[in-house]
Amino acid sequence: MRIVHIYNNNVVLAQSDSGEQAVVLGRGLAFGAKKGQEIDSAKIEQTFTPQSADDDHVSALLSEIPSNVLQVATELEIYAKRTAWS
Repeated sequence: MRIVHIYNNNVVLAQSDSGEQAVVLGRGLAFGAKKGQEIDSAKIEQTFTPQSADDDHVSALLSEIPSNVLQVATELEIYAKRTAWS
């Protein structure tokens, strides 16, 4: 995946070789990186991919949410799924 747009050191809009875009999160993912550079896959913690071309605006909105907020939301979702059936 290559960097299309850097939102901050932890959040980037990336594009795969096949042209699919995704919002990618990871601690220090974009630190010292530039647009067009390959992303270090070892630093990727989460990837958010739109389900259809119409969801591109969702990626843009998602990229504006701080990475720590997305992390907490993901953890809450996992917790809710785990405890909902208990």
